[in-house]
Amino acid sequence: MRAMKLHTRMTLWYELCTGILLFAFCAALYLATDAEIDRMLRDKLELAVAQAVAQTEFEDGALIYEDETPLDADVLYRIAGEDGRELVAHGDALSLFDQTPFRESRFTELPDGGRWLLLDAAALARGGYPVRVRVAASFADKDCLMDVLRTLLLCGFAAMVLVAVLGGAWIARRELRPLRRVILCAKEISRSDLSLRVPEAGSRDELGELTTTLNDMLSSLEEAFRRERRFASDASHELRTPVAVILAYAENLRAQEGLGREQCEALDTLIGECWRMRHMIDQLLMLACGQEGRLAVKRISIPLEGILDGIRTALAEELQAREMRLDWKLPEGLEIVADESLATQLFLNLVKNAIRYGRKGGRISCAAGRTEDGTQIELCDDGIGIAPEHLPHIFERFYRVDGARDRSGTGLGLSIVKWIADAHGWRVDVESAPGVGTIFRLHLPPVQGTA
Repeated sequence: MRAMKLHTRMTLWYELCTGILLFAFCAALYLATDAEIDRMLRDKLELAVAQAVAQTEFEDGALIYEDETPLDADVLYRIAGEDGRELVAHGDALSLFDQTPFRESRFTELPDGGRWLLLDAAALARGGYPVRVRVAASFADKDCLMDVLRTLLLCGFAAMVLVAVLGGAWIARRELRPLRRVILCAKEISRSDLSLRVPEAGSRDELGELTTTLNDMLSSLEEAFRRERRFASDASHELRTPVAVILAYAENLRAQEGLGREQCEALDTLIGECWRMRHMIDQLLMLACGQEGRLAVKRISIPLEGILDGIRTALAEELQAREMRLDWKLPEGLEIVADESLATQLFLNLVKNAIRYGRKGGRISCAAGRTEDGTQIELCDDGIGIAPEHLPHIFERFYRVDGARDRSGTGLGLSIVKWIADAHGWRVDVESAPGVGTIFRLHLPPVQGTA
């Protein structure tokens, strides 16, 4: 599963936190409003009971209701004697509660005929006559208000969540835009061009500290690689003379007469190692000069078939010794734009690698074709192959897969292949399986300059 990007995670976390806070706020507001309206309704009924009781009097042998202070119009009320004789009443809906038991000084919620809240006053006597006072109020207005509030909160919650999503995404992208520039710049920096630096963030926050740290690290790496390349170049120059001297003395001794068989074998071994060392020094010097930019790449249009034909002629003896064939299948007139010397060296190294590790009596084939992205060239062998764990390292200098592979080479051939491909802007890939063979693929871009 592909990992989410940082700005996506930041937006989701921001949205989650905002959503939780908004939900908690809306829920608290709704519940608090519901409780407050319910309290106000109870207070209204208690006030109505107090007013009704205060205006009920016994005069001249009869109960009277003065009605000097009218009760709230939304409140239904009834004042009656113990015998059921009604003194005063307001509201036809009171008949709905005739079967409801009288509960002194207690609130009763009834669902009948709509939601209602009842309050019965404590028993009182006027002139020795027991009097009952009951008031009631409907929940209809409260329910309507709560429905409106619930709709407003839901719509407001959705709108605020949408704003939070859009705003969070915009803020995350805006704040991470400098980090994106750092990533793009870091992708451009390679071992061949460590002189590039990450643009300064222009701030003193964590991002500014990150760019400063990265630039300091790049400076240290650039200096370390410069020392390494200088050492490789200097060491190659210094080793060429002693190796040439040793080779000259060994060849001179080998030419003398009267040497025994063991002496001849020892000198042959020494001469062979000197030639191998000399070849390795030349390759190291070539790599060092190329990586330091001291080798100019002069591109011209070259027939690929001509390069392969020259390589087959140059390696005829090695191909014959291993009983191998070098064949190719190319589009008619296929040409590549490259430095002729470097391109020849690249294909020469690939073919030598295929001869060294190919199957005796096997076949090396080269195929090429035009693609939408340019030109693709494949060089295949049917040799011992390479295990998957070694494939990422085969272009490293002096890397050897295992003891089963021939160690007569220098370990620099594929490193030179990689450098030449990079110098031309090509991409080189490898596909291999143990016991099956290896395929090297070169991807050449469609537009190339010429010199």
